[in-house]
Amino acid sequence: MFMKILHTMLTKTIFIWFVSTISLIYVAGKDVKHQQPSKLNECLQCKVYSDSFNSWLEKTSRGKFEGGDAAWEESKLKSYAQSEVRLVEIQENLCSELSSHKDECYSIAEQAEHLVEKWWLEEMDKSSDLYTWLCMDNLKFCCPTNHFGELCEPCPVHSNKICSGHGVCSGEGTRKGDGSCICNKGYTSEVCDQCEINYFNVDGECKPCHKACQECFSYGPDRCKVCASGWQLQDGLCSDIDECTSSSVCKSNQFCINNIGSYHCLPCDKSCNTCTGFGPYNCTTCKPNDRLWSGKCMDDKTTNAHLSSADKRLFLYVSLNTLMYLFYQKAKPLAVVMGASLSILIFKLESVSDITVIDTVKNYVIIFLESNELL
Repeated sequence: MFMKILHTMLTKTIFIWFVSTISLIYVAGKDVKHQQPSKLNECLQCKVYSDSFNSWLEKTSRGKFEGGDAAWEESKLKSYAQSEVRLVEIQENLCSELSSHKDECYSIAEQAEHLVEKWWLEEMDKSSDLYTWLCMDNLKFCCPTNHFGELCEPCPVHSNKICSGHGVCSGEGTRKGDGSCICNKGYTSEVCDQCEINYFNVDGECKPCHKACQECFSYGPDRCKVCASGWQLQDGLCSDIDECTSSSVCKSNQFCINNIGSYHCLPCDKSCNTCTGFGPYNCTTCKPNDRLWSGKCMDDKTTNAHLSSADKRLFLYVSLNTLMYLFYQKAKPLAVVMGASLSILIFKLESVSDITVIDTVKNYVIIFLESNELL
């Protein structure tokens, strides 16, 4: 019986682990499947383009004119560093090194081609910052840091910090947005200077409450203002509610497993009508025409076959023990060794048997009581 209980517990643990693992793999796979590279706004697209331009500017910094009379070219034409030849070389390679957002980079390159030529020929000596000149001043896709909107207005400041230092303003750095604060997790209010309902304040920082709390004073299950769902307040402490004590939380063909702060309903074995746990050995009632034997539902044919097998084993064990008693009268030491060996053999046989001899005796008693209407 102990081996059977141990087997059931191990089977239940493996099943729960298996279901949890499959669920995690499914969710993770679903997330990966639907995860698409986010589309960049115009400002970020322009930033990607300017970064690529600066990268190729660096890669061609040691270049020179190739072929012909290089000395004449250097004297009659501009130096290679500021030549149109170098600009063409950069433009031919722009965006090619990117592993993501390449199409968006090419789109900006097409829009900015003539502006970049102007910057190269007229403005490069005055300002080497292509991003500011192109993205902010001419294409007007971007704003300086901590500014937003078409007019590049300043973001809201509280306690000398943008959004109290706990968020960013909508549209920051772009010509979009309304400048409202988008708070970090755990913070709320128009300027992100308050804690959300399930967070508490520690030296100006919002920390999450214990999982037992919906609202709290500080951290711990004994510091809750209001208990979270699945928990109840007892003597000032939020403790887990064992939902499985109620017979109505799961369907009749399911069994309940309590978790900290929650519970799960899992299906009974297909052989059971109702059950108390996973597997065919935890049935409490059976389907019509089946009989419950030691937690397992079986039809009459299977029941009779198991009973016959158990009866034979019972007769065998009684006979062997009778012989052992007679043998004990003649050779006691050897009989003790043989008796111990016999006990181990019986234990092994009964551990792997569907219905043990003890079960047989018990079920005979049940049948007798039922037939005499004593149950």
